[in-house]
Amino acid sequence: MLKNFSCFVLAVVSSFAVDFCYAEYSVSSTEASANTTTDNDTTDNGNYDNKGYIKESSDFQPLADPDRKISGAYYGIGLGISNISNKLDVVKNDGTRLKHKQSANQFDLSLIGGFGTTLYSQYYAGVEFDFFKRLPKKTKWFDNEGVGIVHKSNIGLNMDVRFGYQFPQQGTMIYMTAGFARVLGEMLASNNGSTTKLTFGSFFPTAGLGVEHRMNQLVNIRADVRFSFGSKEKKNAVVNGSPCEFQGKPNRIAFRISVTRSF
Repeated sequence: MLKNFSCFVLAVVSSFAVDFCYAEYSVSSTEASANTTTDNDTTDNGNYDNKGYIKESSDFQPLADPDRKISGAYYGIGLGISNISNKLDVVKNDGTRLKHKQSANQFDLSLIGGFGTTLYSQYYAGVEFDFFKRLPKKTKWFDNEGVGIVHKSNIGLNMDVRFGYQFPQQGTMIYMTAGFARVLGEMLASNNGSTTKLTFGSFFPTAGLGVEHRMNQLVNIRADVRFSFGSKEKKNAVVNGSPCEFQGKPNRIAFRISVTRSF
């Protein structure tokens, strides 16, 4: 097998060598013909300069830059920052509603994979999966009304479709995303030493905007912003001896920079 592979490599190298020698011979023959024509002709026919070289045509037009369209399968990594906001309403039996809203930042480390294709020359359509890990594991908020919130959102998965418009000569694309995010986490609402857990693991709708640039044949870089709209979770609890209902709803806005590589 190694012998056959060596023969194949040798054949390819030999082919390039033959092509190179043929090209050199063709150029040498052209120059020799030009020099012979110059020496033998007493009148310049306008195709050669005074040194015997072919003149450059005045109607020569340089080739346009090749298209750098974004398409195909890819994988990559991303790093971003998310602002997580939580709305917690404490609804008592008498209808009294205590509203709490806190927010904090978390870092997202993402693994990205997807596929896309070019449509009608400049349009783009594709699908993408994004598995992310959030750091730190939990963030805490407290307010002055005796109710505290601990938000724990550790891992998640985004499933998006991407639609874009490309500028092929620049290798750039602007795009929008829409899909769902599956986030595993929980919100802990504490009051006077007692804790009520509101778990969330539903599919959150997401939407986003971004720009992507093709660095070379394999590597792309992008920046995007995404919004996640959490569903409301409810659970019965007791606050200061009175029955009530905790209603929690997390939302997220995230900014991310990613680098992808084509297969």
